[in-house]
Amino acid sequence: MPTALETWLDLAPRVPFAQQVYNVTRQEKIYKSSLTKFRAEFPAAQKVLLAVVKLRLGQAEEQARIVLEQETKRLAPEDFSAAEIEGSTRVKRANGRVSNWQTIQKRVETEPLEATWKIFTPRVLSEK
Repeated sequence: MPTALETWLDLAPRVPFAQQVYNVTRQEKIYKSSLTKFRAEFPAAQKVLLAVVKLRLGQAEEQARIVLEQETKRLAPEDFSAAEIEGSTRVKRANGRVSNWQTIQKRVETEPLEATWKIFTPRVLSEK
């Protein structure tokens, strides 16, 4: 039965080689990742993502404006105040979408592409 010292003496010379193999494998995985390839092929990806986010924000703001107009037309004749109209569920939901897109825009502007690409791209490119 081998002792711990014998086992260690047997494995100790292999550790640097194993670490080197691990490092090479890890670097290759990072280099070949889909995002790395994508960034190499499309260096302006973050600018494009930001441009699309700004367009989506504009759409959300326009939709919020339309919803506010509709709610004003619907509720003003019934003597609802401006604050009550602003507090209606439809207006709050539309304003929430605007706020959400503003947050996405801020994060895309300030965070690296690696942090935002997987999170926001599916939503930004969806039809909704």
